[in-house]
Amino acid sequence: MFQKLTDRGFVPDVVEGVIDTLAQENLQSDERFAELFVEQRINKGFGKHKIKAELRDRGLESELARDIMTRVEVDWVAQAVSVIGRKFGEFDDSFNKKKAMKCKRYLHSRGFNQGHIDQALAQWMAQSLEQD
Repeated sequence: MFQKLTDRGFVPDVVEGVIDTLAQENLQSDERFAELFVEQRINKGFGKHKIKAELRDRGLESELARDIMTRVEVDWVAQAVSVIGRKFGEFDDSFNKKKAMKCKRYLHSRGFNQGHIDQALAQWMAQSLEQD
């Protein structure tokens, strides 16, 4: 909030005072913001690394971001499988190494780590084959 207001021309000392007042009255909370932000990004299909980076970009303390991310109970592999399914549909005969790399790049850009990506691709292929 501080960054947004100062970027828009408000005096930093005044902004800081207003934010402190809002925090004292429990009308502004970095923790509450971070929790809602993380939930929203998870619902949009982003991975752990992307969410952490976005929290950092928004000026949240790394300790708070780390704490929020450890409290979140998410199966990141299942999340990645869901993202693959929405983006690429079901696994089929046209799937080749080129498409696999495209899937991997896409998941990587969404903030998933390599372990989650590899597991998610294997699960996605297995689920699609079971449905046949």
